[in-house]
Amino acid sequence: MSKVLIIAPGTNVATVQDVTPNLETLQGLVGGLIQPITLGDGVMWCNEDGKEQGLPHNYAADKLLVAAGIALLPGDFIVGPAVIQGPADYDGATDTETYRDVSETVMEFVHLAGIELQEPAPADPPVTE
Repeated sequence: MSKVLIIAPGTNVATVQDVTPNLETLQGLVGGLIQPITLGDGVMWCNEDGKEQGLPHNYAADKLLVAAGIALLPGDFIVGPAVIQGPADYDGATDTETYRDVSETVMEFVHLAGIELQEPAPADPPVTE
């Protein structure tokens, strides 16, 4: 399992979620084929065909890229959910299964972008009778 941040369109919130970091999971989270954008020592995954699918603009993901000093092409923007993973385990590999939890560097970009961080609610303890 790996901790990722998920930024849904129409929010200014990055939700922390534990996921199995594989291609199928990431494609499910973004709703289609994944496209990587290097984000400091991490990566932002977004939907490669999101604009053609008519997915909504993700303003918070755009703000995160600006906070990280990343410029998109003129007129380009992020649509649909964005999933942020931490640094690769070795040599900057982009294999989706090599990424670890979100780094402090990426968390600083989230803070600079003014995006609220939402931790998952603690699980209810098991009920015993």
